[in-house]
Amino acid sequence: MKFLHVVLALLWCVSLASAQEATEVPNPTDSPLFAPISFGFPVEDTISAEAFYDWYLIGLQAGDRIGVTMRGSEGLSPLIGILDTGRNLVARSDGDGRDLAPVNGQARLEYIAPESGQYIIVATRSGVNIGLTTGRYVLEVSLLGQNPPLVNTGVEVEFRCAEQLITNAIELRFAQAPQARTTSSGETLYELYRVTVIGLDGFQPMVRLASDIRQERLDCSSSARGIPTTAFRTPQGETLSLEPETEAGAASLARLVLRNLDSEEQFGQITVSVGSLNGRGGRYLLLLEGLRLDHPNRQSRVELRVAPFARGTTPLIVVIGAPTSRLNPVLELLGPDGADLGQCDDAGRAPCPINISLAGVGGLDALWGGTLTADRFDAALNWTPQNLDWHSLLISSRDGQSRGDYALLIAGELPD
Repeated sequence: MKFLHVVLALLWCVSLASAQEATEVPNPTDSPLFAPISFGFPVEDTISAEAFYDWYLIGLQAGDRIGVTMRGSEGLSPLIGILDTGRNLVARSDGDGRDLAPVNGQARLEYIAPESGQYIIVATRSGVNIGLTTGRYVLEVSLLGQNPPLVNTGVEVEFRCAEQLITNAIELRFAQAPQARTTSSGETLYELYRVTVIGLDGFQPMVRLASDIRQERLDCSSSARGIPTTAFRTPQGETLSLEPETEAGAASLARLVLRNLDSEEQFGQITVSVGSLNGRGGRYLLLLEGLRLDHPNRQSRVELRVAPFARGTTPLIVVIGAPTSRLNPVLELLGPDGADLGQCDDAGRAPCPINISLAGVGGLDALWGGTLTADRFDAALNWTPQNLDWHSLLISSRDGQSRGDYALLIAGELPD
């Protein structure tokens, strides 16, 4: 991705005003093209060592879903990029730089415009300025549909981790008062949270943590470090083999740990964002540990919302009591207006609205010791969000007498 950013920064020096008045930049030898393009009208040109990109200007309305194809010939390996209204790179056809189109092959890219304005389709080659292929291409843009415009609700469609662009899938936020606890190694911690994400069917997970009282982002990572090689049973009955030491396994796993060693410090409200690298769709399993119910007659609250591209999905929410806890949890889901959207005590038994058995779900090492595995006393709900607003999860004790640590397991999806 950094190669395209370098190129686009250089291209910004081109005068847009003069370019828009002509269909082609003056071309004494061979220079880049800046021209308008319309839906359904293919254009043909060349990529050479001197002019390794061309720009095509197109007007889009908020919610427009477009498909761009670029067919190479005469030795060209084609690559497509899209610049938004602010001339920022927002999509590219080779994903994270590894899905290169073959020589004389075809590159394809789909994109949904989040706002109305003038966008730029960049036709270039694999490797961009350090690429080696040249040749001819045919570029075509099609209008695939018009989705409802994305309303600015404060939910990010995408976020960045260093130079990587992540398509947001789901966000959670919570706040707990610091509490001194001693680990098995004798270390005293005041806050300890762990987020583990398993990607399935192409989902490449990235986790970001942020605090409402700290200016800097707490952390952002796609590392599988610390995840053991083990088997994990999903709520749908699948048994997954987690192999973080392999290349494929590492690409489908991510974990972040947040530790507070100072009694005078605190993280405040923490927001967890989970997404997929370069918009790769698929399923995900999100496991959030470190939550607790401090008092048996009170409730613990976690808020969550789906991101724009995950609208219409139905995540499954599971509450699992930690192995060191005697908590028998009850799960209640509230809408943005406080309306009751469902309750569950023991999943698989009435009056839970979802009839699944949680026995044996999980299998990872638990944050405070033991193995985190659900049983029939744990709770689960299907969540069908009607909008992008925050929904509330309330976790309480069934009998009003138990308390302790628990984890949230969310099985969701980011559509392709």
